[in-house]
Formats: sequence, C-alpha cells, structure tokens
Amino acid sequence: MLERITYHFEDNKRRYGSPKITKLLQKEGYSVSERTVGKYMQELDLRSCVAKRFRVKTTDSNHDLPIHPNLLNQNFKTAEPNQVWVTDITYSTPS
Repeated sequence: MLERITYHFEDNKRRYGSPKITKLLQKEGYSVSERTVGKYMQELDLRSCVAKRFRVKTTDSNHDLPIHPNLLNQNFKTAEPNQVWVTDITYSTPS
C-alpha cells in the first residue's frame, strides 16, 4: 500500500493529500481510511503542496495617501459634453 500511496502522490505532481489518495486507493479496491493514509504519508514524509488560489486585489484602503473627494456624488448630468468622464475596470480570474 505504501508503494501505491507514493505512486499516486508522485503521479499527481505532489499535490494530492490523504483525502484524494484515499479515494484513489478505494477505487483500486483497498479498504483504507483517510486517517490511515495520512499516517502513512507522514511516515513517508509526503506533504502535498497546495498553492493559494489567485485572488484579485482591487483596492488597498490601508494607506496614508490623500483620498480625493467624491465631487460627483453619483450626479452624472452635465450641461455640456466632456465635463464628466466615467470608467469601469473589470477583472477576471485566470482559469
């Protein structure tokens, strides 16, 4: 079983932890618990490397820079063209 745990761990680029490896072993017909797989992984010194999810950070409110006043206050009506300009920034997360 230790060989199969090591195989699945390496085969999945060292990213799978005990929950996923347990499911793979159960599909192969082994009767094993997640805790047991975790203990075996600890014995073999196998730790999964999980990267944090990418998160877009759009605003940093914790700064000492001056904050500009809201001159429009949601009033976008003007008497002449080119007096008020508005924009929108849309972020998408990588898939």
